[in-house]
Amino acid sequence: MPAHHAVTRCVVFIIVFLFLAGNTAFAGSAPVASYISIPAKEVPKSLRELSEITGMGIMFSEQIVGKTMTRPVQGVYTPIRALEIMLEGTGLTFKSTSSRTVAVTKKSDNGNTTPKGLSPNPAQNEPATRSETTPASNTPQPKEYTLPPLVVTSTEAAQARLQNTSGSASVLSGDSLGMSTTTAIQDLGLWVPNAEFSQFRGYPMGFIRGVGAQLPDFYGADSNVAYYLDGIYIENGFGMDMALFDVQRIEVLRGPQGTVSGSSAGGGAVNIVTCSPTDEPEYLVGLEYGSYNKQRLDAVVSGPVVKDKIKSRLAVTHTQQDGWLSNQGPGQDAEDQDFTGVRAKVTLTPSDRMEVRLTGNYYETDTTGPGYKLISDQGSLATDYGAKVPSGFYDFATDAAANDDSSALGFSAVINARLSDTITLNSITGYQKFKRDLTFDHDASQLDFLVNDESIEVSQRSQQIQLYGVQGPWTWMTGLFFNSQKASDYLIQKLDGIYFDMPGQTFVFQGPFDVETQTFAAYANTRYAVTKRLGLEAGLRWNNDTKKASACPEADPGTITLSSFDEEKKLQRFLPKFAVDYRVAPDALWYATVARSSRLGYLQFSNTLYGQDPGLDPQDIWSYESGLKTQWFDHRLMANLAVFYIDYKNLQIDTSTGSAILSGNAPKAEVKGVELEIRARPLPRLSLFAAASYLDSEFTDYGNAVNPLYTSSSSGVSGTISTTGNRLPFTPKFKFCFGTQYIIALSQWGFVALAGNVTWRDKFYFDHYQSEATSQDAYTIVNAQIRYETRDGRWAADLYGKNLTNEKYYTYKFMELDSTNIVASMGAPRMFGVRLTYRF
Repeated sequence: MPAHHAVTRCVVFIIVFLFLAGNTAFAGSAPVASYISIPAKEVPKSLRELSEITGMGIMFSEQIVGKTMTRPVQGVYTPIRALEIMLEGTGLTFKSTSSRTVAVTKKSDNGNTTPKGLSPNPAQNEPATRSETTPASNTPQPKEYTLPPLVVTSTEAAQARLQNTSGSASVLSGDSLGMSTTTAIQDLGLWVPNAEFSQFRGYPMGFIRGVGAQLPDFYGADSNVAYYLDGIYIENGFGMDMALFDVQRIEVLRGPQGTVSGSSAGGGAVNIVTCSPTDEPEYLVGLEYGSYNKQRLDAVVSGPVVKDKIKSRLAVTHTQQDGWLSNQGPGQDAEDQDFTGVRAKVTLTPSDRMEVRLTGNYYETDTTGPGYKLISDQGSLATDYGAKVPSGFYDFATDAAANDDSSALGFSAVINARLSDTITLNSITGYQKFKRDLTFDHDASQLDFLVNDESIEVSQRSQQIQLYGVQGPWTWMTGLFFNSQKASDYLIQKLDGIYFDMPGQTFVFQGPFDVETQTFAAYANTRYAVTKRLGLEAGLRWNNDTKKASACPEADPGTITLSSFDEEKKLQRFLPKFAVDYRVAPDALWYATVARSSRLGYLQFSNTLYGQDPGLDPQDIWSYESGLKTQWFDHRLMANLAVFYIDYKNLQIDTSTGSAILSGNAPKAEVKGVELEIRARPLPRLSLFAAASYLDSEFTDYGNAVNPLYTSSSSGVSGTISTTGNRLPFTPKFKFCFGTQYIIALSQWGFVALAGNVTWRDKFYFDHYQSEATSQDAYTIVNAQIRYETRDGRWAADLYGKNLTNEKYYTYKFMELDSTNIVASMGAPRMFGVRLTYRF
């Protein structure tokens, strides 16, 4: 789509939304209630605990509030109502200072707009914590020592704090995302221990603790890593990169999540939480210019429509960038961008017991697609057929007219209803539609050997019902989940006869490949507080999966016969989870978990090309984990340690053999590892983050792996080889991440923030053959950013640099034609950019 059309569309959306929301007065919030249990404590301790549980920012001065005892709070309340109960009889009151922040002070009748004892400048007050949602006025807060709370929405419907959850998770808040130059799912690997994210032909590939997919989770293959957008399950993660704008936070949960969420993915989950409508009118315009002529426009309009009842938010974005991979052949450059995204949200609050959130998304891209390069100058394509292997790392040579047009449309409705003081109901409804037209030069050379032309359509519907509550020492939740996906891929593949020992002939394979999947699941999870310190947890999921696949390919000429098939697979599984947690100290929680997950065997059409069974056996995983979560020095330091062991049965493996992808099962594999995450605020203006991980993965039994050295289609695959003892793909043994941010206050001029992060990965392999040709040596990525923001938070300017050392590394490699030819995708080079943001 031309750039001026995209900009015009953005402007129209903004004008319409300004008409609806621009002149509306402030509307007070009526958030959905949740279960809150805080015994009588000294006021500062109670306020901090309430802030941590609810995520509401609470400012106060210990000298003013003193050590008066609060009233106990136990039941299902909104944060404001809980605070009212807590402060009854204390002589204290509070008032809102922003959409998600309140200030607590002594009761006063003097009518001052600023509570007594608190400065009009929040920087001079000490908040109990800071809300995850950035306030409209982003003034410096140099006395803010306490770490912001990290809320996990995917574990329990009550949204327990991360530190009180049995399991491992990493959360990037909206602020940290803005200061970390995170713009794609792949960037999450810079921050999360034992997690790697890549892409193949533009499809996401995720590995968490070694659990993932060697090739992307195509339609019909359950993802080993579940992707969610605002709680809506996105099967296969299609279009997730396009959703990364106007983001509040991203959560990466490690380990099986099947007893508390929709998907039974064994690796973990990635949940993108976008910004919600605000209680006060908020407007934002952002402009960005960067390397390779990158141009980006962002606009946000948010605020109340009907006081106390309706509020809405509209976010639009458009990005254009020239390709940073230079084509030395007749084809186009690659890795360009031309993306437009629109997201609209409406929150309805018919009563203080119900909230309805409606969301609509539309994204579209029009690019030449991802670029791949032939990197083996001694391979048969180069030595026997004259394929060009450019010497420049960011140069490649292809002949096909590449094209990649994608669009994604989505709608969702989330209803939260408080049925009683102890029981809450959630309904989560989603619809997604994804389209893609892709022309891809598979041989990655100027030779006219193998070109794919695909037209893909995927539609998905999901419904989830959750019921959760608290009765005395019992905390419980139960849910029902339904997901249906239909995918159609019409493939036209033009390839040379060298792939079948018939050089000089040209073959055209074409035909539809249709897959339909359905999942029904029921799950429940409960925790019993044996004592104030000891808790026992148990969960169970019943999963019923059905997959239907059909293919009717044709070959021209008919020298090669292609097999058609119409297959169906079903699987029912009971997936349990058990956990125990013990509070060693008030700020130290030990836990241990055991959980099972499964993945239905999917149907791989390419197997039929070589006489292999298209159906794979189900994959089973038992995951064992133990960890210690601690906070120190009045919550200025958080340190979490986890150890785990994962036992695979029938691990599903994919093998690239040039013109096709073959799939099979590895009977046994195991993964062992350790993770350490540290977040600290040693000084009022200094924040630190560090993570270290160790991963030991091994195929303990895989003596019949497909041999990539096949001879011809008539003889099928030329035998098998043993990969027993090899490491699993995408599992670097060691990984270290470090990030820091320092704020320099400029008095009445605002502040300057300096931020940077460094990530080092050990050597790893892209496939299970453990070949040096398909490996990636250890490498380091360094990013940095400088931000200036005015005192009133209206203006902000950012200067950023990504991959400052211009590290040259690969994000994926695979074999083409035979094992002597390696095709690879490259990581992005060093880039700089500047952003200007205005809020009003």
